[in-house]
Amino acid sequence: MQRDHWGIIILFALIALGGVWSFTAILPATPLFPTNQPLTAATQLANAPLQEPQGFDPLIPVDELPLQARGVAVLDVATGKLLGGIRPTSTFPLASLTKLFTALAAVEAPYPQSFVTVLLSASSSPSRAAFIGGTGVSRGQGNEQAPSQRITIPFSIALALLLSASSNEAAEAIAQGFWYSKRGDAAARRAMFLKAINMLAQSLHLSSVSIQSPSGLDFEDKYPSALGSPLDIARLVRYLFLRYPQIAKATLHPSVTVTLPDGEVVTFSNTNPTAIRDTRIRFSKTGFTNSAGGNLAVVVEFDPQHRAVVVVMGSTFAGRFRDVVLLLDHLSSAFRSGKW
Repeated sequence: MQRDHWGIIILFALIALGGVWSFTAILPATPLFPTNQPLTAATQLANAPLQEPQGFDPLIPVDELPLQARGVAVLDVATGKLLGGIRPTSTFPLASLTKLFTALAAVEAPYPQSFVTVLLSASSSPSRAAFIGGTGVSRGQGNEQAPSQRITIPFSIALALLLSASSNEAAEAIAQGFWYSKRGDAAARRAMFLKAINMLAQSLHLSSVSIQSPSGLDFEDKYPSALGSPLDIARLVRYLFLRYPQIAKATLHPSVTVTLPDGEVVTFSNTNPTAIRDTRIRFSKTGFTNSAGGNLAVVVEFDPQHRAVVVVMGSTFAGRFRDVVLLLDHLSSAFRSGKW
């Protein structure tokens, strides 16, 4: 029996021991989390060891900048070297940065799903209140409040809703899918999906990460449902950026338009307007909850050899965007001067 076959048996056995028993039979010999991709130079780079932050010599004096973020990590994509940071290994609430793990668990699942059924709701106009939960929504016509409608959409659209529009509904719908089991009710499948997320985080050596929700929404609007460090989030973003171009693309849609079953057209805006305006940005994910404050992770490219992941955590709703712009300005200066 192949080693990979034993790996997936162990995965499902561990999940079952955790209290979720709804799965079918032993799977065929496949990779533990199949990627359906050849091992390219980019994927080799994604799996390469990362340099540890102890005693690092920062390229950017982040602690001297007027940032509002409480945690920062700036990572060189090519080398994995930490270029600068503020408490990069401290743990903070993730908010909707959690959805990056939800995307990862979906694309590396043993049972790929082509479609996702989402229960969508919308407010009449995009507002700060709408974005706090993670989704900016606009409706052409209609009442202030409208009933939710169930719609089945291609996974690529669900991924764009999850990452560009930061839809909590998409996160929950994906987590309740048949990615890790062909049986069981939605609650059992969701529990199995969350176990897979945390196992994936451990397999990537992201030891600070702990996730209890696929969306990252606070419990009772004040207690975090997901935790992680800026450095571990930067490492995750680097991995996703290099290994899964479809995920990077899904973060950069200016908007996502969906036609609901009643015929109404609803447009979900990207939660990071800066990512649409700044052509250097190759990857973007926002997060905001009461416990987390403002979070933001981006990949910026100055040329193919000079790309960096920038993560800010614990900022404010607007401050996270200003913080990232300031960090990008200093990266640009280091690039132009030849220091980087």
